[in-house]
Amino acid sequence: MWQLKEVDEKRLALLQKETELPEGILRALILRGMETKEDVFSFLYPSEKDFHPSYLLPDIDQALERIKQAIKKKEGILIWGHEDMDGITSTVLLQGVLKDLRAEVFHFIPKKHQFKHGIYPPKIFSTEDWLGRNKIRLLIAVDCGTTNNSEVRELKEKGVETIIIDHHEAVIGLPEAVAIVNPKIPRSRYPFSELAAVGVVFKFASALIENLLGAKIGEWIGAKPETLALASLGTISDRVPLIKENRIIVKKGIEFLRKEKTRPAWDIISRFEDVNALFSLFATIDGEEACQFFLTKDQETVKGIFDKMVERQEIFKKEVEEAISLAETVKSLYPGLIVVKNIFLNLRFLSHIANRFRDKYFSPVLVIGKKENGLWVAECRGTDEANLLELLKENSSLLLDWGGHKKACGFSIKEENLENFIKKAREYAEKEFLPKTQKNLGSDKEKTIMVDGILPLPEVPEVVFLLPPFGEGNPPPFFLSPNTEFKEEWFRNFPISDESGKIIPGERADIIWTVQEKEIRIKFFLPLR
Repeated sequence: MWQLKEVDEKRLALLQKETELPEGILRALILRGMETKEDVFSFLYPSEKDFHPSYLLPDIDQALERIKQAIKKKEGILIWGHEDMDGITSTVLLQGVLKDLRAEVFHFIPKKHQFKHGIYPPKIFSTEDWLGRNKIRLLIAVDCGTTNNSEVRELKEKGVETIIIDHHEAVIGLPEAVAIVNPKIPRSRYPFSELAAVGVVFKFASALIENLLGAKIGEWIGAKPETLALASLGTISDRVPLIKENRIIVKKGIEFLRKEKTRPAWDIISRFEDVNALFSLFATIDGEEACQFFLTKDQETVKGIFDKMVERQEIFKKEVEEAISLAETVKSLYPGLIVVKNIFLNLRFLSHIANRFRDKYFSPVLVIGKKENGLWVAECRGTDEANLLELLKENSSLLLDWGGHKKACGFSIKEENLENFIKKAREYAEKEFLPKTQKNLGSDKEKTIMVDGILPLPEVPEVVFLLPPFGEGNPPPFFLSPNTEFKEEWFRNFPISDESGKIIPGERADIIWTVQEKEIRIKFFLPLR
């Protein structure tokens, strides 16, 4: 049984008149937030001309002036990153740009759960080279820092100023930094708040280049296309909505990634058709090695890091599966919430466990492990119905630190507060999450296949192949070809795969299909009765 998703019919009629595109395509685009003719063509034919002006980012003038001052005075700049693909690509992109501008720039990416989340002043103060020989006077936090109020204050007291370039939610009062370049903070005027951290870094870097060198964003991308490639990797990995500026970044970045490169890192990456396979490789090494992979021009060094990733892959997969198996035995299934807590959980794999459980049980998840210093840390994953940041905010008095996104966040907590927190989290989830989850799990929805639009096979319009890449906010659309006789000759006309496993050539059926790159994929074959 299928059902056509509802759209605004008046908007649909207007867009049909203005664009002359097939109704099925327009339905799918309206469902993805496209409201105007300009939205539609920007989605289908993304261009750097569609980027919003970078000067609309909050605090950008203050950030640009402080960096120009640091370059002029030859002050040391330390980029403090975060150990995931978004944080790593943010670090690499910004360091490359600052080096091109002749800045004295260094980077550091702490291992996940090594310190508190984000900036950690004791590490900075205990590293003599940074403050002494390298004269670090400016710290730029990327993919972190928005909730590091006390840490920014502590750095300032010791003579180190801070710029924050981030995309996490501003859940508490903001730090007293020189600048907070984050489209999600309350004073932001930026029209698109869903950039990954590397997207914010990319837009900031384009403003820096234009301010210092006079090159517009299109000229900069033309001269340095690897910046878009880095931004696309971080954007895809962080699962932000692949619409608007994120779609431009990913579409254009992937075009670069598919071309063979002379630089060692890009030469290796261009061999991967599936970037998710690439991400699984990077998960086997730490953030510092990942940065080296991108930053170094030495072919042997890059090859050595890549060989290590390949060698570690099977071991890493085994370790992840063992951690997930352990988590299965200790998980607690509460109404509206899953909690996994165990002292033997490897902290490196908390995010892997959380992702797996969220996808398996369709439920928000808290995965909590214990550090050597006695504190407990957690990786949390939410759903469309469950805003975990609100849960953490509600119980923030029990937490040492917390932050992140609505669907992916984390916290640290003292042991004496842990059980009380879990109790309150259960109560909050049962009250706030469970009713919404139950509402969206009705029996009719489980049996009905929701269809984005109607497009006949085999008369597939070429424009349908412009809908990928897919991801968060732009899922693969389901198209319906009603009362259709499937013919074997279709396989000769264009690439097609049968994922339903039920196709019978010559039989009439309602065929539900989707598209991936240049291939049609049959999802459901519903014979007529």
